[in-house]
Amino acid sequence: MRKAVNLNLFKGFVIGRDSVVISHLQYADDTLCIGEASVENLWTLKGKRRWKIYGPLRIGSIPFKYLGLPIGANPKRLTTWEPLLEHLRMPVMVRKLVVRIQREFLWGGVRSGNKINWVKWSVVCKKKCNGGLGVRDVRIVNLSLLAKWRWRILQPGRPLWKVVLMAKYGNHISQGVDWSGFRIPIVASNWWKDICSLDEVVESKNWLADSVVRKLGNVIDTKFWTTKWMRNAPLALLFPRLFSLSNHKEGMVADFCEVIGEARVCSFSWRRELFRWEEDLVVRLRETLAPATISLESDKWSWILNSEGNFSVNSAYNFLLEEFDLDIVLDREGREVLEHIWDSPAPSKVIAFSWQLLLDRIFQLDAILS
Repeated sequence: MRKAVNLNLFKGFVIGRDSVVISHLQYADDTLCIGEASVENLWTLKGKRRWKIYGPLRIGSIPFKYLGLPIGANPKRLTTWEPLLEHLRMPVMVRKLVVRIQREFLWGGVRSGNKINWVKWSVVCKKKCNGGLGVRDVRIVNLSLLAKWRWRILQPGRPLWKVVLMAKYGNHISQGVDWSGFRIPIVASNWWKDICSLDEVVESKNWLADSVVRKLGNVIDTKFWTTKWMRNAPLALLFPRLFSLSNHKEGMVADFCEVIGEARVCSFSWRRELFRWEEDLVVRLRETLAPATISLESDKWSWILNSEGNFSVNSAYNFLLEEFDLDIVLDREGREVLEHIWDSPAPSKVIAFSWQLLLDRIFQLDAILS
């Protein structure tokens, strides 16, 4: 197929400013040929007599269904999800229904039905140590899974999906964590808009940018001013005056620092002569750079929410849960009692009753006590 494209016998689908051409996709034993709706393309496909086709050759347009999933359809439309939801026997509002199923199972058992929800679902999703049951919050799980895509985009390599995203939305997506300064294209997919909006899910801070730092290796691929590789913020924010005077605002660390013998020498280029107080800032900058170490390894990103530095959905979920879990359900004494209850060998129904009792969520509690 690549040979047919190179010989201009088959015209694929062109994406982005860099003109990334997609002519075919393969999954399991299926091959999807993607290209212009032209007679020439049809003759090329028909001429491939050597292809072993074990199933029917179907020609269609977007949107279409593949493995029961709608490809290329508007995900906000009800008609897009109806076939899938009917197949899975799920209602339209997927997230709300999943929560509803969880809630009905918790209070009604296997038979479910309309039972009284004695405890708010937001409390149920809290950690056990904070007065909840530790049930996963579907919304936060979704945010954590979206964050994994942001992490994968930062990793080295150029898989096809990453090349397509960079061609469509720009190379900057693979060069930095903080996307808050970039405009989301109007034509962007809803999935991409959700990924871009991760920066704003926590109020008053960009939690994703704060959770990722750059670890130096050979300092070739790390931007000196705008990447967070020293302390808790980019040097452009720690030394805004010097950043505004620099002649190399987009320069890499290797452009400023080099190793001569056993010593590391840092040199800067300014657009004018520095004042005395600005020279003092340069001294402070050099002191800030002093602890940095350089190695022969490549520069890499590190996820600070995990001790090993690698991203995990669980670490992202736990962090977001703490950020959203602002309501105090039990005081310190109540949490200590609850901790003993969870560890007790009592039957599960007794433990559940004790949990509701501590939360003051028992029907006619006053009548029982009297």
